[in-house]
Amino acid sequence: MDNISLYMLCEYGISIPVVQKLIKLNYQLYDLTYEKLINVAGLGDEKIKQILNALDDINVNHKKNSVFELSNYGISYNYLFRLFKNNISLNRLLHYQSYHELSVDLGFKIIASQKLYRAISLYDKRYLKDNERYSELTLILSAIRFYKLNNFTKEQLSELLNKNMDTLNVENLSNLGKHLNDLVNDNYLEFNEGYYTIYKTSLEEEINRINDERKKDILIKRLNNYTLERIAQDYHITRERIRQIVSIFFRGIVDIKEDKYQEVFEKYNFTEELFVRLFKEDIKVYYYLHFKYQHGKKNMNSYKNEHDLDDEQKKIINDYLNVYQEGDDEVTINKLPIIIQILKESKIAINVADIIELYNNKIKQKELSQLSPLSKNALRGVDGILSRSRQTIASMNFKYRYYDLDNIVPLKKQVLINTILKHSGYFSTRYFMEKYPYIMNSYQLNDEYELHNLLKKIIDDSRITFLRMPHLMIDITDKNLFFKGLIEHHSPINLYVFMNMIHENTGYHQSSLLSYLQANFSKYIYNDIINSKNIMYHDDQRNILVEALKDDFYSIESFKDIVLKAFNEIDYEYFNVDNLNTLGYVYQKDYLYKNNYHSFEDCLKRNILKNEEYEVVSYNKTIDDKINDLIKKLTHNLDLVQISANKYLTSLGLIKMNISKHGLYVVIKDIVEDNKGCCFNSYQIINGTRNLFYLKEFRANDYFINTLLKSSKRLKWFVFEQYILYYDSNININAKLFINNLMHYYHTSNLNTIKNFLLEDYGMAIETNSIIKLME
Repeated sequence: MDNISLYMLCEYGISIPVVQKLIKLNYQLYDLTYEKLINVAGLGDEKIKQILNALDDINVNHKKNSVFELSNYGISYNYLFRLFKNNISLNRLLHYQSYHELSVDLGFKIIASQKLYRAISLYDKRYLKDNERYSELTLILSAIRFYKLNNFTKEQLSELLNKNMDTLNVENLSNLGKHLNDLVNDNYLEFNEGYYTIYKTSLEEEINRINDERKKDILIKRLNNYTLERIAQDYHITRERIRQIVSIFFRGIVDIKEDKYQEVFEKYNFTEELFVRLFKEDIKVYYYLHFKYQHGKKNMNSYKNEHDLDDEQKKIINDYLNVYQEGDDEVTINKLPIIIQILKESKIAINVADIIELYNNKIKQKELSQLSPLSKNALRGVDGILSRSRQTIASMNFKYRYYDLDNIVPLKKQVLINTILKHSGYFSTRYFMEKYPYIMNSYQLNDEYELHNLLKKIIDDSRITFLRMPHLMIDITDKNLFFKGLIEHHSPINLYVFMNMIHENTGYHQSSLLSYLQANFSKYIYNDIINSKNIMYHDDQRNILVEALKDDFYSIESFKDIVLKAFNEIDYEYFNVDNLNTLGYVYQKDYLYKNNYHSFEDCLKRNILKNEEYEVVSYNKTIDDKINDLIKKLTHNLDLVQISANKYLTSLGLIKMNISKHGLYVVIKDIVEDNKGCCFNSYQIINGTRNLFYLKEFRANDYFINTLLKSSKRLKWFVFEQYILYYDSNININAKLFINNLMHYYHTSNLNTIKNFLLEDYGMAIETNSIIKLME
């Protein structure tokens, strides 16, 4: 039994792995005994008996080699058992001259025939030495496959062969480099960057091996994602036949280069375009994998995080994901994510206008041409998206900062919600900031506006109503009814005592509360007293007051004096809107006026203009302000013309002097036109012009003329010492700027020269000391 291959045992039902295990132990067929086999791991008594029984038959059989030898060359066990069952010996296979001949004779598919013919070539008698031993080339390839070497060097292979020289019957390794080169040239190995790997065909090579051009074209179209229906129409055959042709091709491919993508393809959800760009492969490779393997579900962000990619690959995936890299963060190329990133980087609250500017700088810096810059008018839109975002929080004065609400621990969030909802009423969030400082500080909130914004985003409860920041209502539905109830409960009460009480118990801002009370509950407020318990005057009282009240308007203080004289006391419960209406007056803050006027201003205007003259009288401060504002308006419209420090001529008085409003406008126009060429004119010079000469016949004194000049929209004025200067300009100016302009105009800084110019050109006797003071 000398030199008989151990693979002969396979023909007697012993598995190839068992035989390969015996070969690895350097056992020979004639040498097998029960004692040796019992020491082989995994062999039981039944298997040992089967091997020993086979030895007797092999001894009688004159065959020395088995077809199962081809297992060393990549032929699957199924094909080998098929050959054995069909009584096809290894010697018979060695006589075939091409894989076509082998395919026709044995009925194998083309792809299977190609692989089988390659294996036979390796075992071919051309590589046998004395027809008994493997050639070194065959043994080297056999060892590589047996030990499943991959990406090995010549040195690593040499070490392996030296270690197993006896087992592999290798006698001389001096030609190892040449043998490896031969295997590379014969396409059994590949060499790349100092490493050898077993050669695998590419998808393109497998396609090119198809001799039937019709079938090849069908396959290429299918791998370019043509539908079965479209291909079937081109060839006038059924869709099912197209599917069969493609399926047969895929079943014939055992292992090709492109199968290296199988793992990532079955794990991640690649699109056609992304796969081609990322791996620089033809589209046919994508659809080969698509038809052969199950498509993965994990997204490309996972792929990027789980693989070591070069910069180009990262950019390809970032483009696909529509993101850009900002440090350790990936930012989606969209308005809100970029703004969120800007806030995250700033770490402080930023107003919306600055956010827009930073956003425009960012898209320019990152060359994000797919986004348009935001205009300065986009404040409302940006404010809207930020107020809704769960990654921002609003602060005072339309400022926002980064604050990720989704990272708040649920239990901690519930503590805050429970704290807020245990109260009932109308509140400013300032109340909670001041009442629960430890809870609020744990949320790292800067002000009450941030608390309001936080609550609005995390509380979804019908018991709470969010109003304009920072106010909210808890367990109440009507703000007016709530405050009306407080007023009725506490009145009569001083207005400011009431506001302090509200502030302490609700956190409501006092300035906002005062405006609210005056707008909605003015009928309860008299002279800083809130009183909702109104008592009406009886007829006798009313008649006394009607007789005492003669004027069209009164300050509140003068009205109190009248009440005090009439009744020797002031009862605030009588002091209410309803009582005043029965007297024929309207009450507004600190004054009363007859209810037949549209407004208090209307009342003042009519009272002033019903006489020929108006003399300034001192009233309550508030009314004084009202009158002063009205006087300015009336003098600007030339309904009043000032004739002394405290006296004015009314339009009625002017008409009696045969001076019309139109005539005054003509005078003003003439003055402006006469002085149009001058930058400045003093009052003294204007007063001496002939345009005003005919007015001197009347009461056109300095005050009169000054009123006319001030009413011009073109002319502005300022005082320098005791002199008034007018100028025609759109900008405001003062004495200091006037002197500076004068020096510039005359090209001099000499004070005496300037003094002379002022006297000669403006009629103004100004001392040099006054000029020096302006220059300090």
